[in-house]
Amino acid sequence: SFYMWKYAGNDLEGNWLIYDKDGDIIKASQGTYEDRQYVGNGLPKFTGSMTHNFRYKNVDLWLFFRGAFGYQIFNSHDFYYGTRNFTGNVLRKAYEKNNAVGLGANPVVCDYFLENGDYLKLDVVTIGYTWKPGFKYLDKVRIYGTAKNLATFTKFSGVDPSTYNVNGLYPGSNGSRTYYPSSRQFILGVQVDF
Repeated sequence: SFYMWKYAGNDLEGNWLIYDKDGDIIKASQGTYEDRQYVGNGLPKFTGSMTHNFRYKNVDLWLFFRGAFGYQIFNSHDFYYGTRNFTGNVLRKAYEKNNAVGLGANPVVCDYFLENGDYLKLDVVTIGYTWKPGFKYLDKVRIYGTAKNLATFTKFSGVDPSTYNVNGLYPGSNGSRTYYPSSRQFILGVQVDF
């Protein structure tokens, strides 16, 4: 579970405001452990995958989808790189969505950076063509192409949500600002049956 401060805005000086345990608005610098509250869950309520196989004459198509639903992710990239207080390269949203957020102070670990992590990913697509030449020692030849990590459908504004942990150690958080981005992969192959 995410147990953190609830975001209440920023004051004119850019200080982060939170709700205390009584529901009053205070500066985050005055917040205590007791002011933290349940704001979400980092473990998906439902994970799933599905495959689809299609064949028409000599052409075959295989699709693999997977996804996770009903959970939240702490957008650590927004937290570190999404505000103008970071010294170094920042995300574009530091000057768009987060333009007025915390101009006078460093970001605060609060539910402002918590987002819906639901996603559906088209993970693998394979399309192939099978040729049966009718030769004595050659039964068939199949030429195919496979693409991985083609599309991710999500409202999460950070990096690929499938790269975030959904285990018991750091659910809904990658634990740091460093990560290796998920890449798109393409494979061509030939399968020969004698």
